[in-house]
This record gives sequence, C-alpha cells and structure tokens, in this order.
Amino acid sequence: MIREIKMNEVEEVAKYAFELNSIPEHNCKSFSTKYEEILSSFKKDIQNENDYLLGYYIDDLLEGVVSILSVPNDNYVQTTGGFFAKENFHEISAKFFNWIKEKFKGYYFYSAYSQENVEAIKFCENQNLECSTRAYFLRIEEDKFRPSIVNTKIELLTEKYHKQFTELHNIVGKDAFWNSEKILSGRRFDVYIALDNDKVIGEFAVTRHLPEGEVCFLGVKEGVSIKVLSDLVMFATRERFAAGAQTMAYVECNSVVELNIYFNHGYHIGETSIGYETKEL
Repeated sequence: MIREIKMNEVEEVAKYAFELNSIPEHNCKSFSTKYEEILSSFKKDIQNENDYLLGYYIDDLLEGVVSILSVPNDNYVQTTGGFFAKENFHEISAKFFNWIKEKFKGYYFYSAYSQENVEAIKFCENQNLECSTRAYFLRIEEDKFRPSIVNTKIELLTEKYHKQFTELHNIVGKDAFWNSEKILSGRRFDVYIALDNDKVIGEFAVTRHLPEGEVCFLGVKEGVSIKVLSDLVMFATRERFAAGAQTMAYVECNSVVELNIYFNHGYHIGETSIGYETKEL
C-alpha cells in the first residue's frame, strides 16, 4: 500500500533512499547522494503542504519511496527523489505514478534520472513520457572554483527590469514551462541580470533550493558577447558561495559553448541525465 510518511519514520525512509541513490543504476537526477541532505529534504517534504513523501509498504516493510514537489498555481509536479525501489521496480513505480496521475490530473509532469538508471528510463518510456532533455549535470566545489574578472554590470533582478527581463526570457526560455510570468510571480528563483546602458542583455536563473540550487536558464540577447555569459556564471557562482549556497547546472550535451564556460570556472560533470515529461497528466 502507498501512504504518506510521518516525521517519526523519516530517518528509515531517508536511509532507504540514500542507499539506492548512491548506486548509479538507481540514481535520481538532482537528488543528493549525502544522507544528511536527503534527510533534510525529506523533512521539508513532510512539512510543506504542497510536497509529498510517499512510501510503498508490503506487510509493514518499506519497499519503495518517492519524493514529490508540486506547484498547484502552475499545475506543475515533478519527482525530486525517486522512484526508488530495491526490487519489483516497475510494479512499484507504476503504483506511485498512478497515485500521482490521480492526485495531479491535468498537471505538467517531469522526472529525470542518470543514464545508468536503465530501469527508470525504461519505465518512463513504457509510460509514453516524452524524452525532453539529455544533459550533463555539472557541479562545483568551492576549492575548485576558478574566479575571473567580471567586466559586465550584473545584479539581482528587481521590479524595475521586469519588463525587459520578460522580453529576454521569452527568447532564452522559449516554450519552457518556467516562463517569465511564473518566474516573476513566485519565490522559486534567484535571477541575476546582465546590464548594458541600463538595458537587460543577459540572465542567469537559479532555483533557491538549499544547500544546492540548480541553474535553469543562462542566456544573452542575440549579438551579445559570450564573455557576458561567462561573467554571469562567474558572478552568480561567487555570490552564492559567499551566501553559503552551492550551485549546480543542467546543460544539454550538445551545448558546447555553454559547457566550456562552466568548465573554465571549475565546474565538472557529475553525471549524464535524461529527463522525461508529459504536458498533461
């Protein structure tokens, strides 16, 4: 049976997920491989009214786990941890997915896994989910960070520049679920903007997840030097380290220019990830 996990059960569930997520063949993209971070994330799932931590039990024995993030105002749901199951993966994952489809009917759904997680990839394909991304998952440690001189004016987005940001993001994030309206109406992202003569020419949007946020958008206006992209990565990474936050980036495998910018600042490939989605459950 599937049921929501209670706070007094969360340590057992975190250990279960930690053991599986530490193995490439069971790894879930963007989910920590550190036990304390998994435990902290799961506790937040229980505390946040729009998030869910589910366990699948057989005779009171834990046989599967999934962590779910939802944004009701945007009809958005994704698995942030899982599907996890040591045995009978497809059967248990199908039960979790059916629960999600019933709970979030009509929502956009997203889930991503390391390329080594063959069972999860096969499951997503069997559910007729669309393969939307094939990307490198880049990470950086503070002692590997390679700073450089920033020649571009960069600052956090304020209301003064909302209109200009919207115009740019409609290009940088064209057809993305996280359009400018959703970004500006919520508190999910920190957005750094590059300016030239008080005009927005670039953006770097990173989620506010702690301890590690994910860069979801990096781009500049057509004709703008790639040095501005480099300055955005440099500035935002430095500012986040200063605030005690880490940064990870999800970059498509064929984005050579963007990859090289991250590599030049000390980022490295953590894994290759494959993302699946459906526009409407």
